[in-house]
Amino acid sequence: MAAPAVTCGLAAPACGGGDVLVVTVGPEFVDCVGVDPRRCMVVDGELFYSSIEGFSHEPGYTYRLRVERYDAYPGGEPPQDAGRYRYRPVEVASKTPADGD
Repeated sequence: MAAPAVTCGLAAPACGGGDVLVVTVGPEFVDCVGVDPRRCMVVDGELFYSSIEGFSHEPGYTYRLRVERYDAYPGGEPPQDAGRYRYRPVEVASKTPADGD
């Protein structure tokens, strides 16, 4: 089942200013620990401690996304325990039901 494309618009000022990555987002959030215990997405098989701005994850589906990664602190240093990069969806290439294994 193909999902509608999400595109960068006027509300996305950094759009086009970062690297575009193709990633796979797993079907469930998992327990993880950053500064505090929390729930993380699994992106390309690894814990993803950040978020993807404007992306709504529906449990039970695996997503293939094109995302823009941009420097959230250009010319400066991020606060301690903060990631340098932010992510926003460019396109939802696919949304498929997860295997029932």
